[in-house]
Amino acid sequence: MTTTEAKTEPKTAAKKFEPVTFWLANPNMRLKIRIPGTFDYIQYSNGKAVAKTQEEYDLLVADGQGFEEDGFKPKKPVESTGYAPRSSEAYQEHLNKFIPQG
Repeated sequence: MTTTEAKTEPKTAAKKFEPVTFWLANPNMRLKIRIPGTFDYIQYSNGKAVAKTQEEYDLLVADGQGFEEDGFKPKKPVESTGYAPRSSEAYQEHLNKFIPQG
C-alpha cells in the first residue's frame, strides 16, 4: 500500500455510511444520547434523529426508543395529534399510545 492509498482509505470508509433517520413514538419526548468519549449528543428534534455515522447508528439502535425510517409514508398525520412519522413501527406505536383502543 502506498502512502497516498493509506491517506485516502479512511476518507472513503467514512463516506460509505448513509445517514439513517430514527423516529420516536412520542414526538413530545426530548431525548439526548451522549456520544461516549465526547461532549456531543444525538438529539431527537420533532420526534426524529439522524445517525450520520456508524457509531451514532449503533447508539440509536442500542437506545431502543426510536424506530428506523423504513419508507413508510402515512396517508395523513394522526388526526388527534398531528404526528406523521415515516416509520411504520413508530406510527403503530404512536397509535397504540395515544389513540384510545375500543
